[in-house]
Amino acid sequence: MSTITQEQFEATQAAHGPCVVLGAGAGADRVEFVARRIDAQEWTVFLAYQEQLDASMAEAMLRRAVVGATDAETKAEKKRLEGELDADPQLGDLWGVQLLGLAGWQAKVKTEGPAADGTYQLTTEVDGEASTVTARRFTRAQWKELRRLVATKSSGEADLHAFKVSTGRDPADFAAAPALPYVFGHHAMGLGSKVTDAPKKSWGSGETSSPPSSTGSPGGTSA
Repeated sequence: MSTITQEQFEATQAAHGPCVVLGAGAGADRVEFVARRIDAQEWTVFLAYQEQLDASMAEAMLRRAVVGATDAETKAEKKRLEGELDADPQLGDLWGVQLLGLAGWQAKVKTEGPAADGTYQLTTEVDGEASTVTARRFTRAQWKELRRLVATKSSGEADLHAFKVSTGRDPADFAAAPALPYVFGHHAMGLGSKVTDAPKKSWGSGETSSPPSSTGSPGGTSA
């Protein structure tokens, strides 16, 4: 058994900022590690892994995040982690996904609206904390620019641009969950559009098939 004490956690968090304990197993098989929570800088690292379609991206983020209270302890903890992953490789994906989830990755978004002024309320919850933004649907000119970004830049850049245009908010407002601006931005792409409810029918049935969206799934919840 290798568990983290309250004293160890507090010392590690004091050295590295917001942290979380990741664990699995029970009794004598219980194993735990302290990991730094993903901040805005680390989130950009994850986006790079995602653009490269790196299948090990969740584990890679975990390996970057595991720390100890001192440099020597961090080195020892990272070595201990490698041993655990050798023995139980599935833990890399489990803990990596949990860590990303705490950053807001793939958070589910609830939409309310439109209100009388045409705005929508987008709400999600991460680690028990609710976040709500007011968003507007895109004008034709704004959609044209977004479509250009989708075609020429990364999906992350397009999602972030959509967030800024639709909500007018600063991504820095979500420092505790840096994926949320991307999640909200992706979700905002479909606001007020019939594309989100367009039935697919064959020609000659009285309705034409809906055109493909250049942004993929407008109402998606992943960042």
